[in-house]
Amino acid sequence: MNLSRNSVRDNWVEIKSKIQNRWIQFNDADIEPLKENLDLLSHKIQNVYGFAKERAELEYNEFRKVLKEQANIQPNPKKVSKSGAEVISPLDDTTASNASKQTERRPDVEVQHVSTPERMDEEALHP
Repeated sequence: MNLSRNSVRDNWVEIKSKIQNRWIQFNDADIEPLKENLDLLSHKIQNVYGFAKERAELEYNEFRKVLKEQANIQPNPKKVSKSGAEVISPLDDTTASNASKQTERRPDVEVQHVSTPERMDEEALHP
């Protein structure tokens, strides 16, 4: 995730949730200004938690790094046509191949019936 101001605004709900989970002492008044300038987070950490400037900056930089790393493994953003409709792309060969491997039956593997306690009760009632 490019952490530009537009990107932060576009992904604000997710980013806000991550901030709230990581720094639970923040209240909404602490968090909302960060929507316009995420760089203020270091200062907020320093003030609310009483950390030294260096530690607050370290925490902020680690948080940004995590956001960027998570963005690199996220699926591609939705593609939108000129009319504004979402464009759904077909599965590529690799994805289709992997999906079929996950659901194919293996003739060399015998499936065994395992009774669970609930099933055993049912079997006792209906032999």
